[in-house]
Amino acid sequence: MLVCECGSRRLELERASQNEAANGFFEFYRCAVCDRTGSYEVDVAGIDWTNGCVTTEERVP
Repeated sequence: MLVCECGSRRLELERASQNEAANGFFEFYRCAVCDRTGSYEVDVAGIDWTNGCVTTEERVP
């Protein structure tokens, strides 16, 4: 599950795009609690990564 580094699960999707030819996608979020932003992306190989305040629940202390 995606969460903010502040610990909130209240991420608001601001924009998303999908590359159908490459079978990947990109999502940009804003945290409803701390107002920070970040993104989640998956590439053609199925590798995913986060950027900015967006992270996975497992990485929040």
